[in-house]
Formats: sequence, C-alpha cells, structure tokens
Amino acid sequence: MKKLSYFLGILLFLFLGGQNLFSQEIEDTSAVEGDSSGLVSFDFKDADVRNVLRIFAHKTGINIVASPDVQGSVTVKLSNVPWEKALKIILEMNDFAYVKEGNVIKVLTRDRIAQEPLKTEVIPLDFAKASQVQPVVQSMLSERGSVKVDDRANLLIITDVPSSFEPIMNVVKRLDLPTPQVLIETKLIETTLDLNKKFGFKWSFLD
Repeated sequence: MKKLSYFLGILLFLFLGGQNLFSQEIEDTSAVEGDSSGLVSFDFKDADVRNVLRIFAHKTGINIVASPDVQGSVTVKLSNVPWEKALKIILEMNDFAYVKEGNVIKVLTRDRIAQEPLKTEVIPLDFAKASQVQPVVQSMLSERGSVKVDDRANLLIITDVPSSFEPIMNVVKRLDLPTPQVLIETKLIETTLDLNKKFGFKWSFLD
C-alpha cells in the first residue's frame, strides 16, 4: 500500500511539474507577437538572450543562428516595432550584432565581427545612376562597411565584410534596370480634295 501511495505521489508530482513547464513554455513563446506587416511586440524580463532569439525566430519565421559566445540576459518591452529594429535593440543591449548570409541571420559578438576580413567590390551600373543607388547600399552595410561613387565611370565601390555582399548585390541588380520606354503610336491619314477646294475656287451663279 505504501509503495502504491509512493508511486501515485511521483505520478502526481510529474503531472503537476509537467503542467508548470508547459505553462512556462506557453508564457515564453507568447512574449513575442508578430503579424504579416512585419511588426512585432514583445515583453521580456531578465530572459536569457539565447532563449529570446529562439522564441523570436519561432514567432517571426526568421532563421537565426547565434555563436556560442552570445550569452546574457534581456529586459525589454516594445510594441508594434519592425522586426529588424526590434532585433537590433535586443542585441545592442548586450553589445551583439548580426550579419545576413542569404536567408540566415548570424548573431555574433562585436569582437567576432571585427575579426572578419573586409573585401572590396567594384560594381558597374548600366542604367541606374550610381549616386542614386548609393543611399540604398549605405543602409545595408555593416558598421564596418563603406560605399563610394565614381560618377565618371558610374561605379559603386563597396567595402564590407563578405557576408554583406549577397543581399547588396541582389538589390543593386533590381535597381539597375532600364527606364521603361513610352510607345507613341501615330497614324497617317491621306485625304483627297475635290477640284473646287484644291484650287480655292468658289463658283456661284446669278439668275
């Protein structure tokens, strides 16, 4: 009888403990809310930053990978913020940053990002003006990146970490397109004047 009571007690403990763990998981994942517009809302208090990133990725559908040295806690509350801005706020609180590689976001310490070698690409443009594309490229660079313009040859000279180039090149290709041409259609109409109008005569008869 004692063994049965002991066994039932263990089952009850596991059941209640499992409920608490499940409730905690629901509470954690509900700390982030997202919608189709790309805006997110979240509320964290002393939360482990790696768990925050995991929940953030789950709720937004974004692929996020954190390096092993990304450690710390986060206390923050935001409402209806663009997801990328929200991610920057979370990371900056612990002096982290991120780089994009295709459809994956890599979260790294700033020291690790500073160790990445820089490379330079010279990008010729065929249709768009380099000076007009420059502000768009500037907004996509990492903190170590820079972009210069050669107006004479219509070139962009970009220096940044290698992981920044793929998304930049995709955007530049979409911007460097010919201006749509306007088709003007004309029609030639041939007319024949009668004899009177041709010579400018006006005939009249008197009774």
